[in-house]
Amino acid sequence: MAQVMAFHLQGISPHIFKNCGSLVNVHLSNGLKSIGSRSFEKCIKLEDLYIPDTVEHIGDGLCCGCTSLKSVHMPNGITELGYEIFRDCIKLSKIYLPNALMKIGARAFENCCNLQSPWIPNGLTEIGERAFVGCKSIREIWIPESVIAIGEGAFDQCTGLIIKGKRGSLAEKYAKYNGFSFVPD
Repeated sequence: MAQVMAFHLQGISPHIFKNCGSLVNVHLSNGLKSIGSRSFEKCIKLEDLYIPDTVEHIGDGLCCGCTSLKSVHMPNGITELGYEIFRDCIKLSKIYLPNALMKIGARAFENCCNLQSPWIPNGLTEIGERAFVGCKSIREIWIPESVIAIGEGAFDQCTGLIIKGKRGSLAEKYAKYNGFSFVPD
């Protein structure tokens, strides 16, 4: 299976393509509402994933261990990225997080060592524990004032990280407590 074009589906079952070693490109079509947990886990050749804007729910660990994944189109209406959604996607360098996003789950981007400065939307309220641990290519990140919780070790092993945000915000407190540079905007 080099390519999957899914038409007229409303949901994708959990683990449906787990360990599928021949998937390269996946373009899910409009009308899809839900993607189950770990649906594409360890699809080691998967490079591109397009998730349409009709998707309202994405399960935990969606692409965990997809070591060739380079690009993902995330739906605009998604409010939460679950546990380990992109963990160990070592080639993922850029991702545009949806404006509606309110929560980045624990270990969401753990060990995405090529991920560079993801854009964090206004309105985000929570960054889960170890969410960006091991993301060594992130040089700076802006954390909006709306963030009221940053989990333990969220940015561990992000050497030289500069955190940007409002003075007096949780971003500033987190940066100072964890030894990161802080730049007020």
